[in-house]
Amino acid sequence: MIGAWPGGAPAAFRHHYGKGIVYALGVNLALAYRDGRDDPSSRAWAALLGEAGVKRPAWMPERVLVYDRRNADREIWFVFNPAEQSKNIRLPRQPECVWESNGARFRGRTLQLPAGAAWVAEMPIVPFP
Repeated sequence: MIGAWPGGAPAAFRHHYGKGIVYALGVNLALAYRDGRDDPSSRAWAALLGEAGVKRPAWMPERVLVYDRRNADREIWFVFNPAEQSKNIRLPRQPECVWESNGARFRGRTLQLPAGAAWVAEMPIVPFP
């Protein structure tokens, strides 16, 4: 058990399964974030990812959110800067096509993303290890 409710009932578990670890939470962290700028669940996610040994990629600055969606044909990245200042992001590879720049500037592999902006691009597919 890695977390408990105030009455002592288990709220989160860590279980070794095969060669991996499974985490089970008795709460939906996505529901903790509603109408506000700061996501209160981000600390919980950071703790779980750290516990699992997952590190933030070196190219990704703090307070930048990157979501990717992939199928057999393409990979699409959604990059958000919720911070109140511009962020420079050195991407690991050059995009194939930028779908939405939202005021962002792109030179080489460096993306300058204004405060509050989003950037959407099709990225080259890199095979899974």
